[in-house]
Amino acid sequence: MKSDRWRWTRLGLCLLPLCIVILAGCGDNQTSTAPEVQAKAPERGGTLVLGSISDVDSWNEYLSQQSFAGNLLRRIYLRLAQPLADLQEHPQSYGPQLAESWVFSEDGLTLTFNLREANWSDGRPVTARDVRFTWLAQTSPDVPWANAASKRQITDVEVLDSRTVAFHFANVYPYRFVDAVEGGILPEHIFSQVAFKDWTYPLLLLEVCFSSASGFKRFYQRLVHYRFVSCNCCNHTIV
Repeated sequence: MKSDRWRWTRLGLCLLPLCIVILAGCGDNQTSTAPEVQAKAPERGGTLVLGSISDVDSWNEYLSQQSFAGNLLRRIYLRLAQPLADLQEHPQSYGPQLAESWVFSEDGLTLTFNLREANWSDGRPVTARDVRFTWLAQTSPDVPWANAASKRQITDVEVLDSRTVAFHFANVYPYRFVDAVEGGILPEHIFSQVAFKDWTYPLLLLEVCFSSASGFKRFYQRLVHYRFVSCNCCNHTIV
């Protein structure tokens, strides 16, 4: 008798967890959902923080040899036009960036860009002179730009007015437009302060010197803007 009672007791203990699971499953079927988050409209400005395992080698696109720096510099110095994400549908097309429109001449040897209204971070306007100066830097034998070959067929970059610039080509070939828009546009009024032959690699990035009432002091600062800063006390120029 006792053995039967013990057997039923053990069976009940074994079935108890199963009953609890079944009862829990019969409860409320309501599922908890995360509260809806309303998407905010994008706002101009703010701060973007990027992590990197290395320092940027140069803030000058035409001296940098680092892919990480190149990705940053493409967001600082705009190109005349940017490639669109349509390469899988047809030959890649381009959309406006620093230029708002462009047109080829009838003979195909001249490509004219009309620049949009834009300013550098110091408030100075972007002009066609910046485009010509950038081409001079790109083609200078003193500047070790890796993509300089893309400019070999461009014989001149002509400033027509403050917002119109014309690229002249030696020959008609399929990649004229791609070659013309390769490379970010630099601010002439800043980068022309240093001769191309003095665009050493890597440029001094950190050292800034200044004088004060307490005497000569030296401090280090990482630059977050494109502009050169001249240091009279130690004859250094930094980018």
